[in-house]
Amino acid sequence: MRLLWIFALWIGLCGPVFAQNVDISRLMANLPERTIKELQRKPEKFIEDAAVLIMGFGGEAGIDLAGINASINLDRAWVRAREMRRLMVADLDNDYIVTLAEIRVLIAAERAGKRGLLLLGFQAADLDGDAVVTQVELQSHAQARAMAAFTVEDAARLHAFMGFDLNGDGLVQIGEVVLVVEAFVPKA
Repeated sequence: MRLLWIFALWIGLCGPVFAQNVDISRLMANLPERTIKELQRKPEKFIEDAAVLIMGFGGEAGIDLAGINASINLDRAWVRAREMRRLMVADLDNDYIVTLAEIRVLIAAERAGKRGLLLLGFQAADLDGDAVVTQVELQSHAQARAMAAFTVEDAARLHAFMGFDLNGDGLVQIGEVVLVVEAFVPKA
């Protein structure tokens, strides 16, 4: 609850004045059920996460759709880079191709718990089963893993965050998030 007071103070000092009447029925219709459940279950955590998103990919003025898309793209890029790195460290001859012989060298050097995961990752990336992972196969594998880690549904949920734009200026501000959360969370 202390966090809500901090944000309320922030709104009073820095944010624009918002209409206190939040149209819950409109928001209910446009927000994914999972988002509604998250904000009702842990409202302070929801506000904290929203503040991180807004300040990380927007700014004090708020976040727009381009900022949300940048967040989605960065999340997926992190996964792609992680997946590519897992196999590229086995590219011993720096030819952008990982062979089964190269992955076996890496597997032998890894700790026991990671060996099986390396082999599974190699096999998953070797789309044609020829015991060689080409750059194209690696990129395809990394993209598939990125899309699995941050799905189209996850992206749609983040896009729905624009429904928190209560004043219609194209930016979601922290104060707007606080008002929406307060409208959804039953009063104690």
